[in-house]
Amino acid sequence: MPGMAEDASGAGHQGIGPRGSPSQVPSTAPASWGRKQLASLYDVFVLAVTMLDAPGAQEILRLAMDAVPRLTGCRPEGCYLLRDGRFELDTPPSAPSLDGRAPKELPAASRQLSALDGQDGTLRFREGGWGWAAGLRSSRRLLGYLVVSAPEPPSDDERFLLYALARPTAGALYNADARSRDWEYARQLFRAIEERDAVNERLTTLVAELEAQHTVHDVLSRAHDGDAGEGGIAAAVYALTGLATCIEDRFGNPLARAGPGVDGAHDKPDPTLREQLLHRAMRTPDPVRHEGRLIGVARHHGEILGTIELIDPGGVAGDAEAFALGHACTALALELAHRRSLAETELRMSRDLVEDLLTGADEGGAYARAEAVGHDLHGPHHVVVAQWQATAADDRFLNAVDALRGHWDCGRCSPGARTGRC
Repeated sequence: MPGMAEDASGAGHQGIGPRGSPSQVPSTAPASWGRKQLASLYDVFVLAVTMLDAPGAQEILRLAMDAVPRLTGCRPEGCYLLRDGRFELDTPPSAPSLDGRAPKELPAASRQLSALDGQDGTLRFREGGWGWAAGLRSSRRLLGYLVVSAPEPPSDDERFLLYALARPTAGALYNADARSRDWEYARQLFRAIEERDAVNERLTTLVAELEAQHTVHDVLSRAHDGDAGEGGIAAAVYALTGLATCIEDRFGNPLARAGPGVDGAHDKPDPTLREQLLHRAMRTPDPVRHEGRLIGVARHHGEILGTIELIDPGGVAGDAEAFALGHACTALALELAHRRSLAETELRMSRDLVEDLLTGADEGGAYARAEAVGHDLHGPHHVVVAQWQATAADDRFLNAVDALRGHWDCGRCSPGARTGRC
């Protein structure tokens, strides 16, 4: 039958021609093949196995083009692959496969190959001669063309070997592309796993930090709500950080201590050095280090009320300890500000109460105001009036007034007696 080729078993196979027309290329080896032709076919088989192990498309195509002159009287002119609907030269032939000659020019290569409509077919080179495009087909689609040339059309045996070479080349290309996609997928998956692990690690760290901060807030809130004062705050900071803690007022006088190594005699710092340290601490919201201590400032409306110091000669305190110290400074500032407010209110009320009692005041109002500052005006009272010449009372004078007041043992005289009148 025309356009059919008989194999050794007598079965017929339709050849592949340009644009769907029948071709003279047999798809099976002729039965008349001798030992040389079968050896060439065996070489194609060995080459196919080698291509399967090639790392990429260019290596596969170079192996196929280097085999063209060994198997046939043709020479390779390049391999064109289909990308985004256009045929592009992917791999040019090597110098040995061209036998030192320059490759032929294929004008309008993409247009000529597209005109084949997926079939094998002839090509026109600018230099003339016979040209052929052997399709590189996988089981799913056309991948490209292996382009060869020859002075004259080759024999059917050689064209069959071209066909036999093109099929495993396409299979190797498809497998290499699949491996590349698998490697890229594995790389992206591995990167996604690494990113997920990094995010989980950050979330774990963040949760631990939030739990630690919640603990700090809870412990210091209990200390503040329990009216434990500076001692409770110092004990809470020591429990949270594990570092001995000392609370001092603005001038360096100790208010409370907690932890080992802070119960000894306290040397009051030099006032000038103390002010310099406080000014340095005010310039930053973070605690400052000074002589083996981590110092936080309790400030209220821009005014320094006191300090909390962690005894840390080894410098082991980190972010968690700094957070606890900063939160404790806020609690101390509220405590000291509240205490100062009460003291100022009590002093003001005491002075006003003494003056009103001397000048005559509403009886009910006087009782209520005296009770607010802790004095009981009910019952008889002794009044001591002291006068002195100096502009300010020294300790000896005040001690003498206290002793005179204690002589009557009234226990109800107002501290306003120290102002000059009682």
